[in-house]
Amino acid sequence: MMAWCLLLLALVAAPVWADKRALLIGVNDYTRGPAEWDLRGCENDVNMTRKLLIERYGFPEQNVKVLLNGDATAAEILRSIKEWLVKPVKPEDIVYFHFSGHGSQVKDFEGDEEDGYDEVICPTDMQQGQWASIITDDQLKYALDQIPARQVTIVLDACHSGTGTRDLSLSRPRFARFDPGPGSRSVALGTPTNTPAGSKNQTPAAVQKQWVTISGCRPDQTSADAWIRDGFYAGALTYHLVDNMRKAAPGTSIKVLMQQVSRDLQGASYSQVPQAEGDLDQSVLGVMPEPVRPPHALVERWTGNRVVLVGAGNLSEGSICAVFPPEDHILEGAGIGRLKVMSVKGDTAEGMVLDGPVPAPGYQVREILRSFSVAKLKLLIEAPDTAATAAFGAALAGIEFIEIAGAEERFDHRLVCRTGDTGWLGSLTVDGEAGSPGAGPDAAAVVEALRPQMENAYAVKFLAGLDNPTPPFKVSVWANRGREAAAEPQKLVQAKVGELLTFSFKTDRDCYLTLIDLGTTGKITVLFPNEYQPSGFVKAGQVYQTGTRGLLPFQIRASGPPGRELVKVIATLDSLALPSLKLGKAGAAGTRAIDAGSEFVRQLARDLSVESIEEPPPVAATTPADTSAAAPPGTPTIAAEKWGTDYLIVETAP
Repeated sequence: MMAWCLLLLALVAAPVWADKRALLIGVNDYTRGPAEWDLRGCENDVNMTRKLLIERYGFPEQNVKVLLNGDATAAEILRSIKEWLVKPVKPEDIVYFHFSGHGSQVKDFEGDEEDGYDEVICPTDMQQGQWASIITDDQLKYALDQIPARQVTIVLDACHSGTGTRDLSLSRPRFARFDPGPGSRSVALGTPTNTPAGSKNQTPAAVQKQWVTISGCRPDQTSADAWIRDGFYAGALTYHLVDNMRKAAPGTSIKVLMQQVSRDLQGASYSQVPQAEGDLDQSVLGVMPEPVRPPHALVERWTGNRVVLVGAGNLSEGSICAVFPPEDHILEGAGIGRLKVMSVKGDTAEGMVLDGPVPAPGYQVREILRSFSVAKLKLLIEAPDTAATAAFGAALAGIEFIEIAGAEERFDHRLVCRTGDTGWLGSLTVDGEAGSPGAGPDAAAVVEALRPQMENAYAVKFLAGLDNPTPPFKVSVWANRGREAAAEPQKLVQAKVGELLTFSFKTDRDCYLTLIDLGTTGKITVLFPNEYQPSGFVKAGQVYQTGTRGLLPFQIRASGPPGRELVKVIATLDSLALPSLKLGKAGAAGTRAIDAGSEFVRQLARDLSVESIEEPPPVAATTPADTSAAAPPGTPTIAAEKWGTDYLIVETAP
């Protein structure tokens, strides 16, 4: 782990006179390199982080400096650190530094790196053979060490070694190989390339910093410039870090925060594993202002009863939003009116006014009912020839929850088909591992044999993506190896096949709870409700634990084969109808395996949804209404104020 590739979180309670300053840097465009160097998610990283710091952590807007693309040269980055984060900063201040872009490696000339290489960040003007166009870890650390503040956060979402990337071309590594060219090293950036022995890790004598270091990945990995959704890319680390910092409850420790970030990266099938060390027990939310403003977007312009929204990346098409005036800092209640989100592209959305006045630019909107679209399971067919591909495509076309992916499209799983001794064989790959094969004389028979696996894969996809960004209460599930409950919630557990596990959960409101285990075989089991508590009702503040007397008197062991197992908890204020489903035979203590994943998804979607909200008559306005885009039909929406969810991942090994 290298000194510069870290996240330093030292956000403890700040004095009232403390100032907060941030320097955020994102480089998508590399002006002096080949086109393949360009990235797509770094600007979004900066925009997400800026929004988080201002709205969640109380950073004054004028104190957040942004350098994007052509502005983020090597010289300007170092100059901005000095002028923005060093000169005006006091010891009691809070400082945040963020860089998103490429990282690389060069040979270590100081002899201080165990692997013999210095890590570098790559500014927009990085050029092969030009030392002045990069910033080494030594240079960056020297510059940052001059910051006099005690409380400093540094995030570097860039690669620092290796050339690997995620499978399926869903993301690119933030790694650009730098060739220093012939000759000896020469740096002309006004920053020392050598410092006195023992001084490299020293900070100004008057300030004793307490640093927690978190790297985006292991030294042999890369950080992903990741596809998050259609039209929106971001750094995998930054996206999940910002998401968890936004949702974390007051007093959440850095240890718990990073467990959640690691869990989310693994849950989304990223190979990178963030590393953490230092004082991880300190709180990450000590500087969070009260009251906390919920996630919102801003009205940029309007035409008739249509409005364009910015900062809308968290909204979903078909959702219903409440409208609030610019001076409202709480964003609670029904607001002054409502609008429906018609389309979302990247960080911009278009909405249509449902009731109330047409909001002017600067007005705020908050999602109150979330669109609830259940995406189909997208399969890529791999067959020996076009005729076989067509035959399997025709067999899959009759399954309502399946969508066939084109050769260049993103997909969930592969359906690998081949000829066998007496006909055809097919297997469904999950996380790169082939499941049990299905056999038959033709494509239709193979597809029918594989249908139970596809049903469960569909339910797994649905459950993995099920989330409420604005839950009305907190629910948490955690696990550990052995019989005792973990002192700290473990969200990512490594276990051997057959090893005893303890699952625990609690909520902070009386509610109904569903606990679901998605095993490595694709089997889905409802652990709770069960025969001991058919209704699934639980009491606020009480910890429920498997393997104890009461509602969960059964033991759970890590199942095989090796792989990634997901445990999901859904807490609702109204009872779900899941016990009425036709489930498989009873297991331990009345737990049930799900035979029909598609019916399970439909039932759960119905239980979590409220009635569709149809469009009203056009709203009168001073300019003609924009009727160029037809409104989508009424979409079922989630009653966000009635439920919450959490999950953990168990990684099993032989």
